[in-house]
Amino acid sequence: MDNRSITSIARSKSAVGAVRELSRSLGQRYSVRHAILVDHGSTAIRAALRALNLAERMPRGTVAVPCNVWRGVYAAAAFAGCKAVELLDVHPANGVLSLGAWDSFLDLDVIIAVDGYGSKPAIAQLRDESGLAVIEDASLSQVPSRRLVGALAADLCIMSLQSNKLLSCGEGGLVLTDRDDLGSLVEAIVCDGRSWLEGVSEEPLTIGFNGMMSEDVAEVLAKNLGNHAEYLERVACGASKLIHALERKDIPPWLDEGLARSGHLFALPVSSTAQGRLSLLGTAVSSPPQPPTARLRKLLGQLPAHFALRKAYPNASEFARLHGLIPHWHLQALGIDR
Repeated sequence: MDNRSITSIARSKSAVGAVRELSRSLGQRYSVRHAILVDHGSTAIRAALRALNLAERMPRGTVAVPCNVWRGVYAAAAFAGCKAVELLDVHPANGVLSLGAWDSFLDLDVIIAVDGYGSKPAIAQLRDESGLAVIEDASLSQVPSRRLVGALAADLCIMSLQSNKLLSCGEGGLVLTDRDDLGSLVEAIVCDGRSWLEGVSEEPLTIGFNGMMSEDVAEVLAKNLGNHAEYLERVACGASKLIHALERKDIPPWLDEGLARSGHLFALPVSSTAQGRLSLLGTAVSSPPQPPTARLRKLLGQLPAHFALRKAYPNASEFARLHGLIPHWHLQALGIDR
């Protein structure tokens, strides 16, 4: 059964301009079969989840997410129509999801695994050993995880292109996949605004859900993409300077050297004990995100999904206590004076 409507097929074959051309360019850049530009990082998550549901990968409507990520991830899952969202603790060393976070996979359909700061979840292992569909949120590194043979490790990879990201356009998002069925579904969803709650018919549409990136925003993104390599070079240079200044003593051993050398660091992780010395170097240190506070727990109760919350998240709390973060805008400023 072809889940694409007549209108979405027509649009996909006739659309021209900055969005279409940039989508093709990004597909080549990331070596994927499908790259779909959307208006927001949250839209990317919603569209990915809707596509998995239409592909019959979400019979229970249940999703697992890390406990220490931006609250927009939780809201996106809730507004995508998920029935239950389970917040899981992370690995205490690097602050990302690992297989040890689960007691059982029996009640889950999808894992949303989110990049850490200078580290990435083991996406291929999570997908293979859980048997679940996996969405990788690579917004922080903007580097999709791959298998040894080169294909994407996740079913879908999403990225936010919001203004504080390494590559940005003010507000926007990107969905990547090597699967033709999911790529076609994501494009149909963001073109038509069709809700999975209404099935796959042409009508009715979900009011207000038109998730395509605008032509104007795509032009901004294309311009920023032209300067992106130079920016990453400055981030890498700044990170190298700080690592050298700290003599690696306050750099976590799990830091992904490949991300550091290429400049794909939303933030360089350092030991919290290094903050005094870094302030003498004129470098500001931010704090890692905490697990859900009492206020956030209350707000989650207002969303249209059941949130399964644990009483405490000791690993995420310990990670936040032990680490500081130096964001990429500070790293690139250090890297300018090479």
